[in-house]
Amino acid sequence: MDLSYTRIVIAGHVDHGKSTLVGRLLSDSGQIFQERIEKVKKICESNGKQFEFAFLLDAFEEEQKEGITIDKTEIPWTYKGKEFLIIDTPGHKEFLKNMISGASTAEIALIMLDAKEGIREQFKRHAYIIGMLGIKNIIVVINKMDLVNYSQTHFEKLEREALNIFNELKIKASYIIPVSAFAGENLLKRSESLSWFKGPHLADSLLTINARESVVNDNLRFSLQDVYKFDENRIYAGKIESGSLAVGDEIKFLPSGSSSRIKSIESWNVKVAPTEALAGTSVGFTLTDPLFLERGEIGYKPTQSKPTVTHQMHASLFWMSNKQLEIGKNYKFKMLTQESECKIESIFKVFNPQNMGEGTSTDSLKLDPGEAAEVIIKLQKNIVCDAFSDFENTGRFVLLDDHRIVGGGVVLKANTINVFKESSHLSSQDRSMRFGHQGAVLWLTGLSGAGKSTIAKVLEKRLFEMNAHSIVLDGDNLRKGICKDLGFSPEDRKENIRRTAEVSKLISESGSVAIAALISPLKSDRQMARKLMGELRFIEIFVDCSLEECERRDTKGLYKKARKGEILGFTGVGSEYESPTKAEIIIDSSLLDPEASVDLIIQYMKKNNILGQNKI
Repeated sequence: MDLSYTRIVIAGHVDHGKSTLVGRLLSDSGQIFQERIEKVKKICESNGKQFEFAFLLDAFEEEQKEGITIDKTEIPWTYKGKEFLIIDTPGHKEFLKNMISGASTAEIALIMLDAKEGIREQFKRHAYIIGMLGIKNIIVVINKMDLVNYSQTHFEKLEREALNIFNELKIKASYIIPVSAFAGENLLKRSESLSWFKGPHLADSLLTINARESVVNDNLRFSLQDVYKFDENRIYAGKIESGSLAVGDEIKFLPSGSSSRIKSIESWNVKVAPTEALAGTSVGFTLTDPLFLERGEIGYKPTQSKPTVTHQMHASLFWMSNKQLEIGKNYKFKMLTQESECKIESIFKVFNPQNMGEGTSTDSLKLDPGEAAEVIIKLQKNIVCDAFSDFENTGRFVLLDDHRIVGGGVVLKANTINVFKESSHLSSQDRSMRFGHQGAVLWLTGLSGAGKSTIAKVLEKRLFEMNAHSIVLDGDNLRKGICKDLGFSPEDRKENIRRTAEVSKLISESGSVAIAALISPLKSDRQMARKLMGELRFIEIFVDCSLEECERRDTKGLYKKARKGEILGFTGVGSEYESPTKAEIIIDSSLLDPEASVDLIIQYMKKNNILGQNKI
C-alpha cells in the first residue's frame, strides 16, 4: 500500500449504499477492468440476482452469496491526479469493530444516509465514533435521492436532522451532499436532477478537503518506517505526516535525540532528483551524518514545535473487543510505525454509543464491548506523540490484543514525566517467607473522633510484638509532611488520598503492612485507592461511630470549631461522609474498645493468610 494515499473511510447503516457508491466511482472513472464487471455479472446471473455495483467490491464469493460486506475493503482510486484509498466498512451493528478498524487511520469520513429510509440508529453511532476518533473532515452523503424524486425539501429536512445530531455530538460536517449512487448522480459531475444543489459534487468535495488539509500544519512530523543500506549509503524511508522536507534541512529524531541534515532526497526513474518532499508523501532520503535509527523514530525540525516523548497519556478510547477491557492487562499500542506494550491504568467518563448514553461515574472500573471512555494509558517504553488537536497522525492510535485490534482512540494530553518503574529482584513470596506474613494495606476509614488513629497505633504495636513489619500512615501526620501543600478543596482531598494510597502501595510491595488511618469520606476516593493496589491485598476497615458520639468525644475540638463556622466543609458537619457498603471489616467503636477492635483485625488477617505461622 502506498502511504501517500489520502485515506477515506465510508460508514453508514446497512443497505444505505456504501458499496454501491464505491463501485460506481470506480466504474464511472474507468478504474475497474471490464473483465471483472463481466465476471460479477455472470455470478449475479447464476445466483438469480440483478447486477449491482456493490458486488464489484465484494472480495469473496461467500460475501456475494450472503449479500453483505463483513469486513473492511481497501480500494485505491485516483481522481484528477490525486490518489485516494477508499475504505469500505460494514454497516451491521455486529461488525462495528471492522468499521472502527477502517476509520482508525482515515483522514476523511463519508457517512452514508438513505434519503428514503432516513436517519437510523447507526448514523448517530457512526458519527459519534468518527468524531471520537478525531476525524475532522466529515462528509454526509444523502444517497438514493432518486427514490424521493430528487426532492430539495426532503433533502433539506434530512440535512437539518443530521446537523442537529452533529451539534449534539459537538462535531462538524465539511459538506452534506445529495447523490444517487445507483444512478451515478452528483458523484463525478454535477447532476441536472439535483440542479437546485449549489455545492460541489462528491469527487470535487474530496479534492477541496485534500487541498485544504495539505496546508493546515507546516510543522514537520516524519514517521520512520525502515532504513535501507545501498553500498555505503543509508536511505531512511517513511512518510511525511505533516510539514515538508528539503535538502539541507536539519532534522532531529525522537526518542533517540539524534540529529543531522538532509543530504539528498532519493527517487527512481526520474531525470532530476527532487529537492523537496511534501506532507502525505512517502519518501526516502540520505543524511549528511549517517545515523543508526530504528523503525518508529519520529523526525521533526528543531526550529519548529517539538513532539512529546512520553510513556503515559490521557486519551479517548473506543473499545472494540468482545471482552471487557482489563485494568492492568498488557495490550499492544500502535501509532504510525511505533509499537509498545501498554496497560490501561484508569477509566473514566464512560460513554455507550449503543444507547448513546454517558455514564454518570467519573471513576469507572470497567469498559464493556462497544463503549468509549477517557483513559490513562501507561506504556512500557517511550513513544513520540502529540495531542490530537495539534497533530492528527501523531495523535491517533490503536490497541491490539493477540494481534487483533481491540481499541482505537486519540491522544487528548501527553504526560511528559519520563519515569519508569523498576522491578525488584525479590518476589512477594521471598518476602513473605522471610517476614512470616504478606504485605497488605489496612485502610481505616470513619468520621473524625471514631477512633481510627487510636486503633491504628494499637494495631501497629500488636503486630510489632508478633514480629510483623508494619507502619502507620496517619492522616494528620501526612498533612504535616508529604501532603502539607494540600488544602481541603475536593480536588486537594482527592490528591491527599491518592498520595497516601501510593505510599501505602510501596510499603505493601516491600512486604510490610501499611496501616492508613484517614477519614477518606468519599466512596470514589476509597475505590481509587483500592484500584491503585492492583493485585496487592487491600483491606477496608470501617470504624463505625455515630456522629453524636464522635461529637461528644471531640478529642481535638474540631466539631466545636465546625459548628461555630471556623472550619468550613468539615466532614459530618459541612460535608457528607459516605459510609462503606462493602468493607472487609466493620468495627463499631462505640461498642468495642481499641484492644477488642484489634483482635477482630488480627483474626481477619490470620483467616485470610496475611499473617503466617512460621514467625507468629
